[in-house]
Parts: sequence; structure tokens; C-alpha cells
Amino acid sequence: MIKKFLSVLLCMALALPVVSAAGEYSVSAETAAYSTIFYYDQLSDNAQEIFEQLREAVIDCEPVARIRTGTPMTDEEFNMVSELLVYHDPVTFHIRSIEARWNSLGYSEFHMDYNYSKEDYDEMTAACDKRAEEIISKLNDDMTKYTKIRTIHDAIVDSTVYDAESTNGDNIYGILVKNTGKCDGYAKAFSYLCSKIGIRTVTVIGHSYRDKPDEMHMWNKVYYNNKWYNVDVTWDDPLSNTAENSSHSFFMLADSELSASHTEDNQSFAAPRARDDTISYFEVNKKYADSLDSAKKIIKNGLTSQAKKGKSCFEFQCSSKEVFNKVTKFLNDAEKTSEILKTVKKNSGKDVITGIYSLGSNDKVYTIRIIIFFENTDMDNYFTDTSALSDKMLKNLAEQGVK
Repeated sequence: MIKKFLSVLLCMALALPVVSAAGEYSVSAETAAYSTIFYYDQLSDNAQEIFEQLREAVIDCEPVARIRTGTPMTDEEFNMVSELLVYHDPVTFHIRSIEARWNSLGYSEFHMDYNYSKEDYDEMTAACDKRAEEIISKLNDDMTKYTKIRTIHDAIVDSTVYDAESTNGDNIYGILVKNTGKCDGYAKAFSYLCSKIGIRTVTVIGHSYRDKPDEMHMWNKVYYNNKWYNVDVTWDDPLSNTAENSSHSFFMLADSELSASHTEDNQSFAAPRARDDTISYFEVNKKYADSLDSAKKIIKNGLTSQAKKGKSCFEFQCSSKEVFNKVTKFLNDAEKTSEILKTVKKNSGKDVITGIYSLGSNDKVYTIRIIIFFENTDMDNYFTDTSALSDKMLKNLAEQGVK
């Protein structure tokens, strides 16, 4: 029997002819540290043995691997092993296609095609390891596990520019070394970094509903305090025109909170359930408003804190659509918001002159971002492309000392 599994990226599929050379492999003892152990545990004993040996061969860039097992491999086992290597393993990003030939005696031969030579792959993984060490060096024993997860999330968001067409955008090299990529690269980089410090994650394949009605997407689930939570690093690095561009709207969410914009379609594997909705970034950091009065307090304190640091952006969430609507109505009242800005200016000691806000809701997650402007500052401090701003906004800001 012959079967082929192609490396299907979220945007395209590639395949090349099979080459011939062979190597014999024994079972590796390193699988316990494998970053997607949750999916590995769903493999049969036979498939686990095949996976361990095949992964070792793939990392060595061997074109052919001959594996002997006591039980013949089934189509389902081949699909699961291949999907785990091609879609979910952050390290085996160089695999292009896998072809398997097996017989009733339990002997299997795998033929692999790769996107890179062994030399190039080794250089790329070494560069990823170096960058990982730089990020992990910022963690310390005084940090909680939650803070470590958030720090890894922030490191990816702060250093990466989203680009669906970028070379290596679907893998950890593109994200960590070239600092550009797309959703599968973001998700795999997050898994890769978390696995380095012993935090369990999985990548989740599915669809998202924001800019397009049905767009293929990948995000993560992370294991924290014996529970699973959703983290979408890509959606927390939004395509916007603001200079301070990171967000935490999709950090540590339950499935119920993510369901309005994300649908799982994980093919051969069952992703873990994320049921706890109590530890999103905004709830943990007391930026979660359950009424208009609490929102006013959060805005006042948050903007004051940001102003003291010289930061222009502040983000918080509302608990419901009702609260969200009340807050947006309040923010549209210039007289009322000017009173808050006066208080922020007084308490921070900074010359805060005006502010604008933007919205980000999906019928489950209601996020509001406020940008404050300081006197005698440059427009480039706030926007990446000032040509995209309206003449009216440019004029108003210029009149108040922002040019």
C-alpha cells in the first residue's frame, strides 16, 4: 500500500517527487518533552512508535526512513502521524511531503521531501534557538506562570509584523528570526517558546470570522493551573495604523468567549476543551468593566498610569454588549471625556491634550482602545502612516500641538 501526505499550508499545497536513500531508526526517549504531547497521547501505541522514529528521521533530514513495528500501520495512523509532523510540530517546519509504503508484516518505508537542505535547516533551527534564548532570558523565578505565558505572547506580538505573503511566514523561523509571518507561524512560535520552559500547548486549526466570512486560521491552547485556555497571538497583533499596536483581547479565553469569531476544525485530533472564562488578561489586570461607573474608573486610572509612562494607548474590556454600548456613548460625549482628560493631566503631571478611541467587539469580547495625545509631540509617535488620516483629524490635532 502506498499513501502520500502533502505539507498543506493554510494557503497552499506543495509536492515534489520522492527521492531514494535510507536510514534505520530506533525509538527516541525524548517524546515526553514534545510540545504537542496532548495530540501525541491520542495516537495508538503503534502510531506513537512510528511517530517517534519518523520525527527523528525528519529532524535529520533523511529522505527515507525504514521502520519496523509489530503491527501494520493503518490509514488512520498514517494520517495522524503525518498531520502531527506537518501541521502541529513547530520544529519540523521543513517537511514538504511524506509518502508511506507498508505491508502486512509491519514493515513501513517513508519517503520525505523537504523545503531546505540539511545545512540550511540546521542553521535556521540554530537561529531560532538563539532567539528563543534571548526571549526566555527575560523570564525569572519571581514571575508567575501566567506572567511568563504573557511575556512570551508579548515578545512575539511586539517583534512581528503580520504578512501573509512573507517567506517562511508559516513557521518559527519566519516569526522569530525574520520577524514577519502569518497565523500558523505565530501559533507555532508560541508553542515552541512555551515548550522551552515546560509549558504545554497545542496548535488549533480552524476558521476565523473577522475580515473574511470563512478564513482558515491557526491559534493556540495553553495549559495553565490544570485547565486549558485559548491564546490567539495573531489576532493580538492587529493590522492597524497605531504605533502602539499590541493587544490582549484574545489572551487566556474560554471556548465560549472565542466561539463568536473562531471555529475549530482540527481534522484527526481532538483539541482540549477550554471552559474557564475567569482569567482573561483584562480580568486579571482589573481592566474589566461590568458597569459604566466601573468603566469610568478604569479609564481614569488606566490613562493616568499610561500617561505617567509616556504611553499613548490604553485598552480595557466590557462585560456585556449593554455595558459596551453605554461606554461608547459616554466616550462620544466630548464634554464628559474632557473632564476625564483634565483629571488624567492633573494626576499624571503630563500635558495630555485630547484622546480618541477605537472599538473591537465580536459579540462575545467587547474591547475598547483609547489613544491619548500629548502636547508638542509628533504625529509619528501615534500613527505608522499619517497619510491615512483625514484632513479634519490632522487639522484638529495640529491646532492642539500635535504635528
